Amino acid sequence: MQRHSWPGSLYNIKHLGFQPATVIDVGAGVGTFDLYHIFPEAKHLLLEPREEDAPHLEKICTLFPNATYLTAAAGREPGSLAFPGQDGSPRTVPMVTLDQICVDRHLIGPYLLKVDVDGPEVDVLSGATRVLQETEYAIIEMTLFNQFYDVMDLMRQQGFVAYDIVNPVYRMADGALSQVDIAFVKAAGAFRQVQSFYADDHQKAQLTADLEQYQTFMTTYIDERFAAEMAYLQQAWQAGKIVIVCS
Repeated sequence: MQRHSWPGSLYNIKHLGFQPATVIDVGAGVGTFDLYHIFPEAKHLLLEPREEDAPHLEKICTLFPNATYLTAAAGREPGSLAFPGQDGSPRTVPMVTLDQICVDRHLIGPYLLKVDVDGPEVDVLSGATRVLQETEYAIIEMTLFNQFYDVMDLMRQQGFVAYDIVNPVYRMADGALSQVDIAFVKAAGAFRQVQSFYADDHQKAQLTADLEQYQTFMTTYIDERFAAEMAYLQQAWQAGKIVIVCS
């Protein structure tokens, strides 16, 4: 099964039997609908510091009775955060830790965690060490700059490994990969129990046949291309279009 987007990755873990008790959407924006549609039975906590997005999140919570939202940022410790508004002017918003908000709202694991905060991922995750202990699947938007390695190191220290990569974004300036969403799962968790590449012998036989067919196609193509090039060179040489100079 090929998948390059959020829905494909989420449907895959649901197909494997994962059902989170709580889904935490950090940096919800105007809503991450794939999360709510694919796991409607779970409790959903939506965090977004932009007040302008609150009306949209309120409508989502009306559509999905298991969802609640909070106009706040998630961070390393409780407090407040200077945050630019839609017009660029600074404003102060509350900052909470995921660990504390889950205690306050009586939310339980297993958790599915989504983080899209454009920079302070390490701070968000540092305030969620208890939540991460009960998280089976975390998907984090990561840019390919310094924080990429910081997030990878933190998740490794918390017992996670990379499981899936979706939504690659390439820079318009030079076509370089700029950001990806990486899904993490517990190194010793349910998603790491399967060690084989194949689900059964039929899949193995099918892939082997496909590879053999591809190899036959490529070798035939190379042989035909080589023969055509050699025939062209021979004709050109016989016609005097090619002169061989020996030094």
